[in-house]
Amino acid sequence: MNKNFNNKNILLIDDDGDTHLEMREMFKQTNSNLLSAQSGEEGLEVYKNEEVDLVLLDMNIPGMCGCETLEELKKLDYHADVIMCSTNTDLKERAYKMGAAAYLPKPINLNSLLHIIDVLFKLPKMG
Repeated sequence: MNKNFNNKNILLIDDDGDTHLEMREMFKQTNSNLLSAQSGEEGLEVYKNEEVDLVLLDMNIPGMCGCETLEELKKLDYHADVIMCSTNTDLKERAYKMGAAAYLPKPINLNSLLHIIDVLFKLPKMG
């Protein structure tokens, strides 16, 4: 794995408990912290109350859908780094138009995810 994200806070918004377990184990190995939310509404509350460096957002979540959640996140912080994830690849273009920094199809390839996160953390921050 070989990545060190220097105690960055990564918020995972996904209703799948197995995804949370898998990501928690992976991010432990990268010296980062996983913040968890099961819905868009919960994710927005976590984002407002914690210092979040990156958001992993499933597009198909209960309640407020992923696209609505992305829209609300961008209202809170236009420069928020959000990686959208979905089994529906037809949503990829929509995610980018709405301001997603990246898109990954599900099931998530962990090496691809780590590479994208590494690149995003190395980019100069706006705002």
